[in-house]
Amino acid sequence: LAFAGFLAGLFCSFGRLITVFAFIFGTISLSLYLFGWQALQGELAATLAVSIVFVLVPLLPVKVKALVPLLSGSFNDEAEKVREQIAVRLRDCGLVLRELANAFLTAAAGEDEKNDPVVMALIEGVIMRVCQNCPSRRRCWEKNLQRTYNATVRILSELDKGQVISEMRLPDYFEKYCGKKNDFVNTIAFLQELEKNGQAWQKKIAESRELVTTQLVGLAEIMMNLSKEVREGYPGEQQLHNQFFYVELGIAQAAKENQEVCGDYYSYLELRDGRQVFLLSDGMGNGTRAQQESRTAVKLVEQLLLAGFERDAVIRTVNTILQLRSQEESFATLDILIIDTVKGEAEFIKTGAAPSYLKAEQSVREVKSPSLPVGILSEVELKPVTISLQDDCMIVMVTDGIFEASPKQPDWLKNYLLEQRHMHPQVLADEILARAKQLYGSSELRDDLTILVCRAKRLKHKIRDYMTA
Repeated sequence: LAFAGFLAGLFCSFGRLITVFAFIFGTISLSLYLFGWQALQGELAATLAVSIVFVLVPLLPVKVKALVPLLSGSFNDEAEKVREQIAVRLRDCGLVLRELANAFLTAAAGEDEKNDPVVMALIEGVIMRVCQNCPSRRRCWEKNLQRTYNATVRILSELDKGQVISEMRLPDYFEKYCGKKNDFVNTIAFLQELEKNGQAWQKKIAESRELVTTQLVGLAEIMMNLSKEVREGYPGEQQLHNQFFYVELGIAQAAKENQEVCGDYYSYLELRDGRQVFLLSDGMGNGTRAQQESRTAVKLVEQLLLAGFERDAVIRTVNTILQLRSQEESFATLDILIIDTVKGEAEFIKTGAAPSYLKAEQSVREVKSPSLPVGILSEVELKPVTISLQDDCMIVMVTDGIFEASPKQPDWLKNYLLEQRHMHPQVLADEILARAKQLYGSSELRDDLTILVCRAKRLKHKIRDYMTA
């Protein structure tokens, strides 16, 4: 029946009778081929019955045909009710996630208010452990409280500077009156070290809480957007029909000193609304460890963008995860290019990444940002740059290995691009890599290098115009 229906569909534009003959022919021919003459009679009877109903439906009385839209309307009403219920459930889930995020924020604010001053906590600790049963306690901590306090603060200051206890010069007042000065100094140094460890763990907990809060806020936003899309319909398909830019891509990459693993990582994807995203990351150092950092950053950005998270939440999440995943210092640059093929705009988001270059017909524009790489600071400052695209313009994204080619000529790539004529992105990427090696004076580079080239071309007509022509 599937084959017969397909065959009938091919002839539907020729009228009902031709469609019926095509359907009957398809059923008979396939039945003979598969089952032989024995099964033909039953299949033929069923086919003729269906064909007669198909031909007679337009000839039914008007009153009978009037029932069809009523039946259809009842199904539509039921579908609308189901859609509304789903939208309400999604909205409720979004509100719950938003309240959970607010609860985390409130708890964090309460803990910040409860934190006692560190110096007072250390002094109280050393009094309990060393001075509690000392005969001179009243003289030090009651009669001469201010002098003892100042001496203790000076000792803490020396310890903060990394001063070794055995080489530390204690305050004169302390040397003269304290009978347990060695125990006092060793104990306060021990308590200070415990406090530093506690603060480090508190920072980790705070960062983890911030990550959870960011994720909850992002998920709440996604739920609310899904609820709106269920109610109003998803606009992405219409946006795709309005597309009037398309993008070509070229990539060239080389590892430091011809190593097998390059520390850079790149990717590209298409979002649900049709925007094209190009990702490039440079991990700290080179080799396998650097690639792990850059790959982690890129894969996280991919999944968060595909899930519907906004760019600020994406960058904050990646930044926090890179900080939490290792006690050792680790970071990665992020270079994100988002091309809106409907509006004809390119958005550059950089955290510690090398400059990018936008080449038009007779000019080259440098795009850069002062932001630090992700994984260093707890807060990341984003300064996105949005540029309108011209027809047949080139966008060149690179890692910082490009500047090792000629350290005395930091603008060599910009000048090189000015001399180039329009070509395929892959050809340009390969030629930039070859030129970098030429400037190095060797095929072995001093740093990993990745070149990602996009060319945006304007369509003469929007896709919608083709589909409605």
